Amino acid sequence: MQRNYFKERVELRMAALGIVQKQLAEKLDKPIQRLTEALRGDNTAAAQSLRVKIDLALTGMCDEKREQMAAEIERVRAVQCPHLTGKLSVILPEDTIYIVTEDGIPVGSWNPVTNTYSELDAVLMPVVGRRIK
Repeated sequence: MQRNYFKERVELRMAALGIVQKQLAEKLDKPIQRLTEALRGDNTAAAQSLRVKIDLALTGMCDEKREQMAAEIERVRAVQCPHLTGKLSVILPEDTIYIVTEDGIPVGSWNPVTNTYSELDAVLMPVVGRRIK
């Protein structure tokens, strides 16, 4: 059986947003059966079109959540994290980027979709406790 990466991504986003398929179907104003067909990977034009709508809806919902969380952090910045002076943003689990640690210290990120590793910006290293060589 072939892996359905789209369905996995949708399920991850729905879990992070705290919604279920029924709620997503209601938001899209589509019957749950159509949503199930699209997530299953049906190759009909209707299912392909619905997958695009699902992706757009979830992306928008995640962007809203990201903005909401950044605003919440902004409200406590002066007290809890005054050393942060730039624009704040939040990486959510549905972004499918994972933090890589070395001996418990964050050193980079891993994107399992593209199989790429990226070092954390050198500016961040002192903040997270890593010595710069």
